[in-house]
Amino acid sequence: MCFNRQFDKDSFQINSYFDTILLALIQFSNTIIELSKKNDDMLKEANEQIDKLRADMKIIDEGLNQLKKRYDRIYGQEKDAAKCPDIVTQSGFTASRYAGVWYEVYRNTILFELGAKCVNATYTLQNDGSIGVFNQAINWFGHYTSINGTAKVKNSAQPGSLVVNFDSPRTQGDYNVISTNYDDYALVYSCRNFFFDWFKWESIWFLSRTKTLPAETVDALKNILSNMGVSTSKLKQTNQNC
Repeated sequence: MCFNRQFDKDSFQINSYFDTILLALIQFSNTIIELSKKNDDMLKEANEQIDKLRADMKIIDEGLNQLKKRYDRIYGQEKDAAKCPDIVTQSGFTASRYAGVWYEVYRNTILFELGAKCVNATYTLQNDGSIGVFNQAINWFGHYTSINGTAKVKNSAQPGSLVVNFDSPRTQGDYNVISTNYDDYALVYSCRNFFFDWFKWESIWFLSRTKTLPAETVDALKNILSNMGVSTSKLKQTNQNC
């Protein structure tokens, strides 16, 4: 009798243990199911976000392509020629001989010179070896405008490769004298790549000691640019009739 009572007691305890374990397993199973549902929802949401991101990237890519096409139209850049060429300046460039007044006879499309006419520059050799720069023009609105700056040689091995810092507004630009005979003409060129080399910013100037250049000189300077791989299709003659 005592044995049966003890057995019943032990059996009850075992059943309780099993019930507890079974309940825990059911709760664990429910938790797994909930987590699975949540993970499915999270996965679905993540996939939706990825699809949206892909759509946004497609729009951005299309926008960049349109921007490049517009830039090409404005600045005459060729799609397969977005990298700046190797720039070799005039050998043995002498700043003292280059000093003085130069008139701009031709230029390409340059943003800060849009609509400008009667453009000229005066270069003055300074005691420290730098070159004083004084640019003058009549702007798009018919008003006189001028700007001061300082040019310095970037690399003594290429004295014709300079960088110009202007005072107001504070800007900086390259100034590479590709060819000059000091007395009649000068070809100045600058180019910088930007935005992961997708684009280039080119500036071209044909300068003269007078307000004109002979046609044969213009053709010779264009040939120099062509041999560098630089397009001359956007060159325009500067109006010097002021």
